[in-house]
Amino acid sequence: MDSTAPTPVDALRDKQLYLCCNLFIEPSSRWISDLNWRQPLMVPAGTPVKATAGGRKTRTVITWDAASATIEHRYGTREESTEDFLRKLLLERDPRPIIEQFPPLVRHAIAAAKVTPGMTRTQVLMAIGHPPTNATASPTMREWVYFIGPGQRVEVVFGADGGVSEVAGLTTARASVLFTPQSGMRQ
Repeated sequence: MDSTAPTPVDALRDKQLYLCCNLFIEPSSRWISDLNWRQPLMVPAGTPVKATAGGRKTRTVITWDAASATIEHRYGTREESTEDFLRKLLLERDPRPIIEQFPPLVRHAIAAAKVTPGMTRTQVLMAIGHPPTNATASPTMREWVYFIGPGQRVEVVFGADGGVSEVAGLTTARASVLFTPQSGMRQ
């Protein structure tokens, strides 16, 4: 690779950016996959980050507070460029003021990185990230496919009103993304 050729991170370097959505980090490697598999470590939507380095054309290092992780765009590279992928994840405007305007139930679901019936597409994106483009070709599709872990997938289905009407998949996979409000929580 030509060391003088621009990398996907070059346009983002030295800018204050914010995570679009909750992103999961694989603990031992400190990697965030474009599949966004559920992991024990999560960086919340709206976290201020900086894109500090670009390795291969599909990898970008982000830093926040005293931490860092590498985002890898591996599975959807035929469907979208790494630049487009990074523009979806790394925003120039903080999404937290938008999240604060949502009803309490939706705010709690987003904070828990889960989905609840009635959520809009934007709210689902903030809660569990963008569906991988190799499985969901367009954000306008009625059904979004997410890979939760090895051999586990869920489909978030949107109804005619544009809100989540169903979360389908194996029971354990569904349980990992379906928000169950605590009793007494205000809607």
